[in-house]
Amino acid sequence: MLAGSVKPAEAQMLPVRSGEHDGFTRLVVTLGPDRSWALEGAARRWQLTVDPAPDGFETGTVFDLIRRDRLAELSADGALTLTLACDCTLDAYRFRDRYLVIDIADPAEDAANPRAAEDAQRRATAAAALPDLARLLTRGLDTAAPAVPAARALTPAAAAEIDLGEAAAIMAEQLARAAASGLLEATPGRPMRDADPAIATPADPDTPGAARPDPQPPLPPTAPGSGTPALGPEAGAESGQRQAPPIRAETAFDAAHHADAAAEPRRPPLACAGRSLGVADWADGAGVDRGLGALRRSLFDDRDQLVRDGAIALARHYLYYGFGAEAAFWLHQVDADPSPLLVIAALSGRTGRPRFPAPTETVACSPDELFWRYVTGSDTQPLSDEQMGQIQRYHAGLPHILRDHLGPDLARRLQADGHIAAARNVADALARGGRQRPVAVALLDLDLGIAPPSEGLRPILDRALEQDGANPAETMAHALALNRGNGRPPEDRTLTAAEALLRETPPGPTRARLWHEVVMAHAAAGDMDRAIAMVSDAEVQSPDIRQPVITSLLENRLEHGDTAALSVLAHFFGRDWAATGSEAGRIRVAVIDHLQAAGLWRAAAAMRDRDRIVILPARPDRDAGPEPSLPAAWARRDWAVLADQAEGAGQGLAQRMLRARQDIGAPSPAQTPAAATAPDLSKLSQLVEDSRALRATITSLFAGPMP
Repeated sequence: MLAGSVKPAEAQMLPVRSGEHDGFTRLVVTLGPDRSWALEGAARRWQLTVDPAPDGFETGTVFDLIRRDRLAELSADGALTLTLACDCTLDAYRFRDRYLVIDIADPAEDAANPRAAEDAQRRATAAAALPDLARLLTRGLDTAAPAVPAARALTPAAAAEIDLGEAAAIMAEQLARAAASGLLEATPGRPMRDADPAIATPADPDTPGAARPDPQPPLPPTAPGSGTPALGPEAGAESGQRQAPPIRAETAFDAAHHADAAAEPRRPPLACAGRSLGVADWADGAGVDRGLGALRRSLFDDRDQLVRDGAIALARHYLYYGFGAEAAFWLHQVDADPSPLLVIAALSGRTGRPRFPAPTETVACSPDELFWRYVTGSDTQPLSDEQMGQIQRYHAGLPHILRDHLGPDLARRLQADGHIAAARNVADALARGGRQRPVAVALLDLDLGIAPPSEGLRPILDRALEQDGANPAETMAHALALNRGNGRPPEDRTLTAAEALLRETPPGPTRARLWHEVVMAHAAAGDMDRAIAMVSDAEVQSPDIRQPVITSLLENRLEHGDTAALSVLAHFFGRDWAATGSEAGRIRVAVIDHLQAAGLWRAAAAMRDRDRIVILPARPDRDAGPEPSLPAAWARRDWAVLADQAEGAGQGLAQRMLRARQDIGAPSPAQTPAAATAPDLSKLSQLVEDSRALRATITSLFAGPMP
């Protein structure tokens, strides 16, 4: 029998938690420091009694985390009864004066299978009776091992000291970030000493004490005339204290994704056919009209039939100077289409989304095909440093027309893949060439995160919007983003032109960016109805595009203190807003605090009604009484019951809230509709103005005794 005694305590429900470990199952009962316990039983049935007796034990979640191979059943009828599923051993002890730990360990192998132990003993006896075969087979041979010099004993290195202050600072930062994101909640009713480290001297006889550290190894002899140990030429690295490794702070999610990050994966050879596409040799660079007559004479033979080699030579001549449509025309005339040339023609003419065909064999790519496959997005594998250098060198060797034409797309692709330095190298080469339009250079710098001075960028964008540029939708998106960053509301004519461009732009990244900026421009102009209507149109934009826009709208209205707009956004999109990350978490918490401070509790609840990222243990539900009491009605905000039963200022407050609900058309708590109808903006503005007087009433109510 295992038992312990302490001072008496009050009766309550004692929680029982469980955990599965290698070789044993652990139960933890929160006894508190003022209870005694006794564990009695034999074989597979044990009973835990606690004095003073509690109201019961919370065992509903015990088998959520453990199997029933060691603990079969757990019942709580006055005492806690443990029914084992095996001939396991039990070990019970108190931990930190507050918890009782019960370990159910697997039985020893010999005890679990006595017949196996007898067989092992019988085999050992039979093996001892056999002759020594090694001696019989090596009779007359010299079996002595060569002499090996004795190895010098190494002095064990001292343990590395970890900077606990740095670790505590990292942990505090992570906890603060998690609390700001809504992942952590405070646990009231627990003493602060629960988080203290374990004490080496137990306060109870049945508490296992902490193991004493091993004594320090003796220091080497001291050198004569000095107070420092005498170290040999090789002892410094062996006897010196090891440097502590850097502290690596990560979550379980990070650990799962960085489990095999130690060894960098080897990149397989790029899948291509090893073709050589020497574009620089397709023409002499003297001009597109030079040599064009000779190439056209070679198109047809004596029987007026198209010569395949002549058509390909003419197409290459056109491609050298960037005439993709003309090259594609002649390439489509030949019997077997040369697919790589068609891809280059589509890139030059910006027709469709060209991709290289599937290769017939897998070999190492030539720099030519590597470049074209990467620009067209035909290869999505990460590039090595050597391949990145090949791509940049090949781009620098292209004819200047193709180099200027393909350079912006190459730089944006490199930026998207994380090769920031290579992307800026390409952008710098384009800017030094002096052949790019100023607006194209400015837009490329914005896409690469290089923010030019706004006073110089504004006239460039204005001129580009007035001209018939190659990509007006992208230019308009950048212009609206510049206005938003400078806090400048958009002009009516600019917003009208942006909506017209939005209707004409095909689906893609450019249209998504322009749609984002148009929504934000309507919000900045005060037209929240139009902004909400655009975001609510789920048929136009996918959730991946809508979520960042909702985040930007909430952040923008929060900066301007627009309570009415925040309330409308919360009712419309609060329950569907699934943005994640630290920034989104901070915005969510700030919006909830702002709405609660304004007295808009239902809007704040709409922002909070999201599934938790971390699944917390379920809490037992408490049965409600047969008749609602005033405290319960206050907790549920049941204004109808409070208006009928409360007295004084409380009754006045409840009647006021009932009138406010009727004004905005909000349902009562008893109806619990599936989705509350969003309030009218004008009525909601009146409610915000009326909330100031409501807060004064609440202040006077809290000044008196609680009901």
